[in-house]
Amino acid sequence: MNPKISKLKAERVKNDGKIAMLQSRNREIDEDIIKLENEDIVGLARATGMTMEELAQYLMHIKKGGSPFCSTQKEDMENASEEN
Repeated sequence: MNPKISKLKAERVKNDGKIAMLQSRNREIDEDIIKLENEDIVGLARATGMTMEELAQYLMHIKKGGSPFCSTQKEDMENASEEN
C-alpha cells in the first residue's frame, strides 16, 4: 500500500478523536450556559418579588403577544371587569 495512504488514514483517525473530544466539550459548555441562564432568570424573578406562578403567567402573556412592560388601559379595564 502507498505509504501516503497509511499516513492520511492515521491522520484521519487522529482528527476523528479530536473532533469527538471537542464535540463532547461543546456539549458540556452548552449545559453550563443553560444552567447559568436559568440561574439568572430565577434571580431576576426573585428580584422582582414574583412568585413562580406570576412568572409563568407573565411569560404566557408575552408569548400570546402582550406587552412585556406594561398593560394598556383597555387591558386594565378588561381585567377589572373580569374581577367583578
